[in-house]
Amino acid sequence: MYRPHTQPTIHSSDTDETADDVSSLSYDPEYDELEQPLHGYPFELGQSVWVRPTRRWYRGHIVKVVKLDSRSRKGVLGCWSYQVRFRGNLKASFDPLMGSIKPITPRFTELIRSSGQDVSDSE
Repeated sequence: MYRPHTQPTIHSSDTDETADDVSSLSYDPEYDELEQPLHGYPFELGQSVWVRPTRRWYRGHIVKVVKLDSRSRKGVLGCWSYQVRFRGNLKASFDPLMGSIKPITPRFTELIRSSGQDVSDSE
């Protein structure tokens, strides 16, 4: 099961050094579906992630963590949005509750590749 999460850990560096820390987490079976939202997953600043802005998944890294106003997601408190840099210099915001951001772990990489969806490995 994933670590409980109320607020993301924010590091002062803007590197991918924290990406390997979460790859060793075990998985709750409810996250075995690629389209499942990640409720309470502890994404961190600088972490490498998979993002899907359209139909293709891209590798990127989190450059900014934003707390969403609780009114923006009715009934869900403590929502977070993550600004991710991908495809060189593109930046966009992703919401784990929409299923468009996933950690780069062996399990999610396998799910993405086996789904038949387009994947771009370059950041």
